[in-house]
Amino acid sequence: MLVMGTSLQVAPVNQLPFLTSGELILINQEPTGLEQHFDIVIQDSVVKTLTAIDQFIG
Repeated sequence: MLVMGTSLQVAPVNQLPFLTSGELILINQEPTGLEQHFDIVIQDSVVKTLTAIDQFIG
């Protein structure tokens, strides 16, 4: 599951990432305090990160 641009502070949506058995990826500009629960954490702008991924994939 890809989680982007959220503080993970608002319930019940903040529980959705933890209801999956898949890998968790967090892209967020600010720390959430929940990074330890994610498989991959990218602390940067969502737009900048997705643009870089798009350019890499081509």
